[in-house]
Amino acid sequence: MNFQMINFAMKLGCQIDGADEGFSTLISSSWLEKNMVGVIHVPIVHSPSQIIDGDVTIMNAANYHQNIVSHCLENHIFACSFGGDHTCGIGGPSAALEYYKDDVTIIWLDAHADTHNLQTSPSKHIHGMPCAILQGMCEEPLKLSTYTLQPERLVYVGLNSYEEEEFNHIDKNHIATLFAKTIRNQDINTTLEWIRSSIKTKYVYLSFDLDVLSKDEFFAVNVNHDEIYSNSLGLTLLQVHTIIEMLFKEYNFVGCDLVEYNPRLDKNHSDLNKVIKILDLLLKRVKEDGHDKKII
Repeated sequence: MNFQMINFAMKLGCQIDGADEGFSTLISSSWLEKNMVGVIHVPIVHSPSQIIDGDVTIMNAANYHQNIVSHCLENHIFACSFGGDHTCGIGGPSAALEYYKDDVTIIWLDAHADTHNLQTSPSKHIHGMPCAILQGMCEEPLKLSTYTLQPERLVYVGLNSYEEEEFNHIDKNHIATLFAKTIRNQDINTTLEWIRSSIKTKYVYLSFDLDVLSKDEFFAVNVNHDEIYSNSLGLTLLQVHTIIEMLFKEYNFVGCDLVEYNPRLDKNHSDLNKVIKILDLLLKRVKEDGHDKKII
């Protein structure tokens, strides 16, 4: 199975400098040169309208990204989308939903629910809305797919920070949610079994926000920019690696977003090395356990 790297250098969802620079450091590391034949870049083309420029620019890019990932799915290519803020998590899951319909689960590996809309969001930043956009909870222009994410096809893993409106939505719709504090206080096999019990489909797509990790494990993410939202209770890298391994071995794992790495917060590139280990794991497992090797 082939592996397609997609560069989605977006920062407009959060307006924090550096969120769009992660791919440049990846290029400097020589990892891409050693491992990738070609990279697809999502263009960020600003709208002429200054009033809704950010919204339209983000959604135009998300639509372009959706088309890229759709092509990958049609050709049994694993799409690895590297962001950028978590607005980069709209197009990939949308493509999976359009292609697999009710037979794909979106796993939201994130400290945040990202299920606000413009009415409930305290910050109005769109990187807190991608999961709401996928569920069809937002108005134009924050709409993309005609096939919306249903509550039973969404699984939250690592949730640690949310507002009351988001929790009420999760509770009302019985969305499977495993909180970070629970994961930290239980055996990893218990966590894996909970994830298995929550997935009712053959296919899975992972949207992985690096801020799900404890800041002691991984600091270079946007929430640590001013440390107001710093996360000391997140997951460990070992826990995340183990979850990824399980998804490849037991499901048709078809694509992944890897978002929120901010190199401006990365002293001595120590977190870049951890990003590379995650990419190495994804690349290795795609080659060994790619979903085109399973019964489809």
